[in-house]
Amino acid sequence: MLRHSLHKQTRQLVSISFCISAFSLLATGCTSKDLYNAVQQNRLQKCSELYGPQREECEAQYQKDYETYNRERAEVLANDTEKNLFKSGVCRITPKQVVR
Repeated sequence: MLRHSLHKQTRQLVSISFCISAFSLLATGCTSKDLYNAVQQNRLQKCSELYGPQREECEAQYQKDYETYNRERAEVLANDTEKNLFKSGVCRITPKQVVR
């Protein structure tokens, strides 16, 4: 019972600290990188509530640095934009004809 109560209080403190951090970052004109890192830290904190393999799997999901995330995001957006241009008929050539 005491352990459950402490666990609940810890989760509440983590949530409160995340909200304060997020608000502080937004209020001070944070960058996308700052916000990404704050969210990652919050997610990693939640992983610390797990044990064994579940914890390791959870932590592995949130190890990507901002530069890698941003590069992968840009690639996905570029590919989606290219596909949408061809689907919409804006581009009359096929993707195979595009020279890069």
